Amino acid sequence: KSKRSHATNSPMDTAEAQALREASARGDTEALRALQSRGLSLPGACWDAALAWAVFAGQLRAAQWLVHQGADVNSVDGRGRTPAHWAAHMGHLHVLQWLLGQGADPQRAEEAAPHFSPLDLAVWKGRLDVLGWLCEGTHGHYHPEVHAPMLRHIHTRPQLCRAAAAGHADVARWLLSRGAPADDVDERGCTPLRHAAARRSLPLAAALVDSGARLARLPPAALAELVCEAARAGDAGLL
Repeated sequence: KSKRSHATNSPMDTAEAQALREASARGDTEALRALQSRGLSLPGACWDAALAWAVFAGQLRAAQWLVHQGADVNSVDGRGRTPAHWAAHMGHLHVLQWLLGQGADPQRAEEAAPHFSPLDLAVWKGRLDVLGWLCEGTHGHYHPEVHAPMLRHIHTRPQLCRAAAAGHADVARWLLSRGAPADDVDERGCTPLRHAAARRSLPLAAALVDSGARLARLPPAALAELVCEAARAGDAGLL
């Protein structure tokens, strides 16, 4: 009973806070203005939570309205993620670009393990457009203070391992073309090629071998798995 009472009284669980989150996720700015006109008085954490919902859903106009009302672009949720994390996670590039223009930190690590930054999440989720913009900009829009540190981030964390573990061959090829080491090692001691073998991903394995990944670093069983998979597919080049 005491737990239910505590939850009911939480500012984050009131009917007004829920209505704010739902309107934000729908991108319903009219509903947001209506809530405001009723003299809605909620703590800052509720506005920050609503911003996270708007960003998660890709609702740029709602996100802009909420920030104008005082929501913090660098606020963290229960997982320790900022709105920029959720924009990268969901692949909402236009929202992420706007957030960074408002002072969001693109290098901030989430507080919970595995402590991913927005760039890490873009790699893990295979968001190649987000990854490309974070590191290089687009259409001549290059901002050294934003993009140069992101490109360096590729070489200081096992991004290629993450792309390989998630099976994103296109992201892996992009990382290799930007100088990511083909024989990188992640926190578990696995190389990208070992992840490719575990996923039986021939396009990924081929890209890694062509970029100099050493087959000798694979355990014999993993190498045998790749050889058998290539044989089944009739991939003479990889064999």
